Amino acid sequence: MELWQDAESRLTPAARETLDELIEDIRRQIILTADRTAYSSEISVRDVVEAAQRSDVARPSASGPGSHRRRRLIFLVAIIYATIGAATAFYGVLSKNFLDLPGNTSSLITISGASLMTASTLLVAISYLQLRKARREESIRGRTEYGINEFLSEFVQVESKLRLSTANLLGESTSERPINQIARDLAKAGFLTEADVAELQDLSAIRNKIVHGATQPGDAALHQSVRRLTRLLSVVGRLADK
Repeated sequence: MELWQDAESRLTPAARETLDELIEDIRRQIILTADRTAYSSEISVRDVVEAAQRSDVARPSASGPGSHRRRRLIFLVAIIYATIGAATAFYGVLSKNFLDLPGNTSSLITISGASLMTASTLLVAISYLQLRKARREESIRGRTEYGINEFLSEFVQVESKLRLSTANLLGESTSERPINQIARDLAKAGFLTEADVAELQDLSAIRNKIVHGATQPGDAALHQSVRRLTRLLSVVGRLADK
């Protein structure tokens, strides 16, 4: 089972319905944009790719605010209980010296307060460490999501320009083929090198794994992939001048 399929199986009915509505809305936007900008009466792959690139589709990011709020709440409650424990222990000490309480009441109050303060202080420390860890993970996740979005955006540009150039150089029918086949056709015609084809195939494989949830590259790998795409984009861009 792919990672995204496992996540999808845990969607609530309401979340699934919302997701379907969002996807349908994005689909409508792309279709309408493609229809407005189509090069002919039929909407081609090139039209859809360009429409997807032009469409201003909002991409909400999932940052898990609920979990973060719960950690903060536990942290604050622990501080409150630690304060109450300290105050109780202090009251026990004062009562032993200044109040005439029966038996060992003052000692029991002091011990109870000290125990509550100790346990709560430990909980404060644990909660603080969890908060720091969560913030660090959230920061890493945010950078990774940004890197993935940047990579996918660059890949869409490469694919779009490659299809446009192929339509001009080899004909509309060739530009409708899968991206790797297009690259091989361009190489056979002398417009791309074998190294360019291999680069595109490798980046295409990375893109497919990301989209299907099979992998989540680290920041360094994503940065390197974006640099490779940028170089490839300049190569593809030169095809438009031929």
